[in-house]
Amino acid sequence: MNLELMMKNGLLIAALVAVLALGGCKTDPEPGPAAVTGVVNSKVKDLYQPEAQAGVSLDLAEANKDMDTVRQIAERKMWNRRADAFSLLAAERTFEQQQQLENLLSQTGGYMTEFEAPDPNAVEAAPQRFPVPNWRLAGVVVSEGAIIALLDQGTRVDTIVPGQMVEGTEWRCVSIDTEKAVFRRDPSRLPDEITVPLQGSIPGAVGGGNAPAGGGNSGRGRGPEGGERGGG
Repeated sequence: MNLELMMKNGLLIAALVAVLALGGCKTDPEPGPAAVTGVVNSKVKDLYQPEAQAGVSLDLAEANKDMDTVRQIAERKMWNRRADAFSLLAAERTFEQQQQLENLLSQTGGYMTEFEAPDPNAVEAAPQRFPVPNWRLAGVVVSEGAIIALLDQGTRVDTIVPGQMVEGTEWRCVSIDTEKAVFRRDPSRLPDEITVPLQGSIPGAVGGGNAPAGGGNSGRGRGPEGGERGGG
């Protein structure tokens, strides 16, 4: 049974090989597709013939007659020979410096710091001095960490504290202690700082508020209740 089946399969395989061999050996040429042909319009009598002549030969000697050869171009060029093949030329170094500057400016936001050297031939004007006031401290009061001074300007007496501008003047009080007060003004006006000491009244001067010089009562009197009152 198996032998008969194997013989049948062998015959089928042999027939298939024969068919494939016969189909692959076909060598007769097959005609290609027909060329597409157009229809000439009946109104066209003569076809267009271009006047240009195609296929004209080119004479290389005539074509290169006015052109320099590569050798001639190279002989005219000045070649720079460098001792170090990796060193930069002057133009290349300039380009590198410009690129480094652009990189620096891009990293710093584009801000530059320029310094202008002073002119050695410039002549500085001599500092101009301005008058200073004739003031005195008539008194200093220290209370609970605060300090107040009485500034006698000759025509009036004002109370001042550190950091206060003296009314009607360009001076500012910068410090007060139990012995003096320091005042300052614009540094362009010299002197720009004065020290006013604590002192008694100036003899013959009139105190603030048209009070007589002397700084108050030196004796002792009686108050409204009949008791003794201390001197000023």
